[in-house]
Amino acid sequence: TEIYTLSLHDALPIWGAMVKGSRLELDESILEGEAKRSLLGRGRIDNAIAVVAVLALVLIVLLAITAKNENWWAVFLIGLLFFASEFFALPMKSGGRLSLALLPLVIAMMVSGPLGTAVIPLFAIPVFFMEMGDQAIRRIVYNACQFLVAAGAAGWVFRHTGRKLLMPDISNGGKFILPLILATLVFFVLNTVFTALVLTPEDDRLLRFWRLRLLPRLPGYVLYSGIGFLAAIVYVRLEFPGVVLLFVPLLGIRVVYTRYAKMRDVCDDTTLSIMEAVEAGGMFSEGHSLGVADMVEAIAEEMNFQEEDLHCLRQAALLHDIGKLALDPGLIDKPGVLSPEEFEEIKKH
Repeated sequence: TEIYTLSLHDALPIWGAMVKGSRLELDESILEGEAKRSLLGRGRIDNAIAVVAVLALVLIVLLAITAKNENWWAVFLIGLLFFASEFFALPMKSGGRLSLALLPLVIAMMVSGPLGTAVIPLFAIPVFFMEMGDQAIRRIVYNACQFLVAAGAAGWVFRHTGRKLLMPDISNGGKFILPLILATLVFFVLNTVFTALVLTPEDDRLLRFWRLRLLPRLPGYVLYSGIGFLAAIVYVRLEFPGVVLLFVPLLGIRVVYTRYAKMRDVCDDTTLSIMEAVEAGGMFSEGHSLGVADMVEAIAEEMNFQEEDLHCLRQAALLHDIGKLALDPGLIDKPGVLSPEEFEEIKKH
């Protein structure tokens, strides 16, 4: 209880630990810090790569053996949509990405089959290659394989619960609702569990990270699945051009959100620069705001705050001493006891 009410300015031991002790950078905030602390190369991540790769190989072989009625022309066209959805995906500071991937996969499930649905994520390999960063080929392998397993399993569930594919006669389209829900849940669970395996910090629990960071995204998966169902009907009636007309506006919205995320990153960097200027050279203040932000981040995580709230809290913590800009720098670092007049001036902070 005390840690929530303790005055940081009066707590000298904590102050000492924070002063010049923090080397955090704003781009390693609570959201991106998860990715920084979960770089590929650790034991758990290596095991995840191996397991996902084996699952992908086994699944693709089984689907190939049992494949029938695959519409490969549709797979190619829908694969191009999948490529576009990943190319314009919204990068998350946790290291993950938000895209329209489920939408083309649902179309593929309904107009082709499980094998075609599993193959479609391979169209995004060029995107994974462009974004491989420090993880090189291992990131490409993991992204492609986890998408393949999630998509192929969802397609298999849809095929064997829906019994047959969506045909030009869609008068009884309601019978696909339950299979679509089941397939969406399968894709969501597999996709988010595989994501949690590589993004969960070493000092956090997988289930807790999944529940707090990934489970809240389920409504988005359901929304895209429903749009994919409508797009499949459009594909049957109007062929591929009709799907493009439906997909392009959604892609445009995603691009706008991506630009918003980039602008927020610029705002974060600006905040950090301001506070570095405010605290620069201060014997008792340099690094203080970053230290406060670090503590706020840790406490908020334990209190199960959501990502957006964590971001706002961190910004507030970084800016809590912004009032020092209005004070005389010599007064802030004055040795000894402040006079009553000087103390009144300091209060203006």
